[in-house]
Parts: sequence; structure tokens; C-alpha cells
Amino acid sequence: MPSRFPFALTAGASAFDVPLYPGKAAGSKAALGQRRTLNARRHRWREQPVYSGKSSREAAPLAAAVGGPILLTPTDTLPQAVVDEITRLDPTFIYIVGGPAAVSNDVRAQLNTFAPTGHLYGPNRYATAVAISGAVFPDGAGVVYVAVGTNFPDALAGAAQAAAWGSPILLTPTDALPQNVIDEIIRLDPYAIIILGGDAVISPNIETQLEALLGI
Repeated sequence: MPSRFPFALTAGASAFDVPLYPGKAAGSKAALGQRRTLNARRHRWREQPVYSGKSSREAAPLAAAVGGPILLTPTDTLPQAVVDEITRLDPTFIYIVGGPAAVSNDVRAQLNTFAPTGHLYGPNRYATAVAISGAVFPDGAGVVYVAVGTNFPDALAGAAQAAAWGSPILLTPTDALPQNVIDEIIRLDPYAIIILGGDAVISPNIETQLEALLGI
């Protein structure tokens, strides 16, 4: 018998067959596109390769923190491939990322038959990202990633790097930071903030807000 895998994560998505391990090279090396680094102490930041793979963008830092894979599911039922993988992993705990609209109560009940489950979510995707950040980084974080919440490629591309660096990903609309995101950045007290995406998705106004939060 293989040893029990300590954690598994389940998140709503559209591809279900391959478990992902954030923080490791999941697929080919990929260009991140436009990225801006806001750094109050620039000598403490080093550029690293960025890897991308299909995963739940908000869940990647959580998966890296607990040492578990991400498994993807549709809203209303677990695919057989996911059932088989959870059975093989034999986890002692399962995190569900996203609210009942993303992962239904029926799926949660099914997951409870494998192991106790925890549910991390908020009333919207921005609050869900804040909830995950609070759970994984109770003592703050040196580097915070910020991506637009209305489209997934930038956050998805940055998820593996954020996980590898032990950093949260927070989401924002294009033009202004939500107050709960501002409050979470203040709590995290980072020395650097990585903006994922160019001006078209993360406006200069948000960059100004983030600079103010860093005191630069």
C-alpha cells in the first residue's frame, strides 16, 4: 500500500484527468507575458523561470503550502478519473476551493466519503482569493502576486511561480483594488508586489494604489 497523501484539493474547472502539483514544472516552460515588479527593496528579488499548467489559479499557493495536488471537477459531479485519483492518493483531508456555485454541496458530500473536507471561498472570486491567502499566509508574505480577476490567463500563468515562491495570488478588477484586497495586502505586509499583466488588464491606477501600499 502506498503511504497516505496528506491533502488533495478540488476546484471547479473544465479539465479533469491530470492532477497538478504547483511549484513543480507542470508542462513546458512558458513566457509570462507582461509583468511588473513593485519592490520596496529591489535587491531582495530575483527573476526566476515561470512554468504554467492547467490549475485553479487561486488554489496553487494553497496546494504548494499543504503539499497536495489540485484535482479539477465540474460543478455537480465528480468525474470517475477524479474519484479514481482520490482513491489512489488516499488523503487525510480535502480542501474545496470555491463556493457551492463552483463545487456543489453534492460534490462536497461525495468528497466527505473519502476524507474530511474544508471549504475556502468568499462571495466572489476576489473574496475567495483573499480567504485562501488568509488561510495559507497567516503570518504575512514577502511577495504578493496581483492579477485581474475577470480573465484567467495571467493568473494561471503566474500561479506556479507564486506557489514556488510561497506567495499568494490576489485578484482585482481592472480599474481599482477592492477594499478587501487592500486590507489583505496591508495584513500580508509584503516588500514586493508582482503585477501580472499589462495596462489593459491592470490599470496604472491600480499600480499607483499598490505603490502607495508599499510606501514607494
